Amino acid sequence: MYDTFAGRDAVAHWGEPVAIQALTASWAKELQQRLNASPVFAGAAAGWSGSLIFSMRWDTPAGPAERAILLALDEGHCRLARPARPGDRGDCHFILSAPSETWRRILQGDGDPVMAILFGQIRFEMGRWSDLVPYAAAARELLRVAASIEAVFPPS
Repeated sequence: MYDTFAGRDAVAHWGEPVAIQALTASWAKELQQRLNASPVFAGAAAGWSGSLIFSMRWDTPAGPAERAILLALDEGHCRLARPARPGDRGDCHFILSAPSETWRRILQGDGDPVMAILFGQIRFEMGRWSDLVPYAAAARELLRVAASIEAVFPPS
């Protein structure tokens, strides 16, 4: 169910920076390091403790594929970031799910996550938009930090 995109988390092209496959173990680790180094995130997320999953779906010749990461946030600190496991879904506060193309647009700065939620491009599989509103500044900073990671996305 969860994919590492042909077993590789990072893709390098001659003379270019290494791009990390989005929503993989390497990407999650990089996101955790960048979030914990961000004073803006620490301040914005100071009152936020909980977990969330970002889930990305796409079609393959063999059928649908999914890749997801779990983030555990604790008062402005990301204490855990790793690929989500099936058992994580029941214990999570928020699960945000979208097609790979939607995540690509948002995480490359070409899309507005609020508009994607309002137009149903990002779905709440767990939790509600209204429950996330108090953490809007933290969520915005989380996505800004995530967008700073050079990432490769599966074909849509």
